[in-house]
Amino acid sequence: MTVTRREPETTARTNSGSTRKRSLLSSFWLPLAGSVMDISAVIAAAEGAFLLRFWGPINDLYPAVMIPTRGDYVWFGLVLGLTYVVTGWAYHHYATEVSVPLDREIARILRGAIFAMGLVMAAIFFYREFSYSRLTFLLTLALMIPLLVVARAVYQRMRRSLFKRGIGVLRIAVWGAARKPSDFG
Repeated sequence: MTVTRREPETTARTNSGSTRKRSLLSSFWLPLAGSVMDISAVIAAAEGAFLLRFWGPINDLYPAVMIPTRGDYVWFGLVLGLTYVVTGWAYHHYATEVSVPLDREIARILRGAIFAMGLVMAAIFFYREFSYSRLTFLLTLALMIPLLVVARAVYQRMRRSLFKRGIGVLRIAVWGAARKPSDFG
């Protein structure tokens, strides 16, 4: 006589793992990946602006009196990226919405980029050891916006593909007297 022991199921399981792992992926790891992509885009924009201003054709038109170190602008990009992400988290830009229209996403990016740049420029004004070029700040802002649009598009595509696989999907039941689901909205 063979006795089999069956453990009770406490959480619903699917092919890709437990509910807890799915929730952690959609609520922590995916927004963290979006934040890292945004910070990388801002650092790339600051680096590109530095190279355009001091080693590109703009230096021939407006010669620089003193060329700062490249590391200063990498740090500037990191601080600007962190400021952008922190203000983005404060305004729920990394919320788990599945489909955000492109015009609303671009408006979020513009608002966040200009606000973060203003905060960082104000902080750098009081920190006199950083030699900066206002033209580099404008170039950074001009490069930052398209790079952030690309980073956000990649982030949304990742989020959508996970959503199609059932990760981040919350199943709900709606009880009411409406004839069609759009009446509940």
